[in-house]
Amino acid sequence: YEASEFMVYELSRGDSICFVPNHLPEGLALSPDGVISGRAEEGGETTFAVRVVDANLDYAEKQLHVEIAEQPPVLTLTPLSESVVENSGSGVRVRLSRTGSTRRPLVVDLSAVTPVGTVLDMPDKVEIPVGSSSTIFTVKPVDDQFVEGDRVVILRAAADGAEDGSCEIEIVD
Repeated sequence: YEASEFMVYELSRGDSICFVPNHLPEGLALSPDGVISGRAEEGGETTFAVRVVDANLDYAEKQLHVEIAEQPPVLTLTPLSESVVENSGSGVRVRLSRTGSTRRPLVVDLSAVTPVGTVLDMPDKVEIPVGSSSTIFTVKPVDDQFVEGDRVVILRAAADGAEDGSCEIEIVD
């Protein structure tokens, strides 16, 4: 909202109340009766004036400050293929995504829950850069020359202040 945009709510006997927002965070709206509603896309602060005018055009005005807390990001892991052959020498590309603000880089810790005898070549940490909501990394099963049969591994992603994500990948052996 620009400072020139305002909402007026008529009260009884010629009195009125006026809300003048300087700026509301994206996703929020100010109704004519002064209710701020919606879901902010990012955290932020706003200040707006509330002016009460009576029938004699006398008024009182107060500046109000609202702070919107950032929502914690949610991490999602999405394998770009569902399985990989252990002795193929190739790996599975996995997309790591986050919701919320992209104003800062997000360092994510990666881990795997694997059956006994399964070794994976994958990074311990991945960074989602500023301005991006996702990045891609590769997970490769290490060929151990033994046939253990097909099995499933679970990848996990965790970051401070974020909701963890996970996915499954099948290793064909």
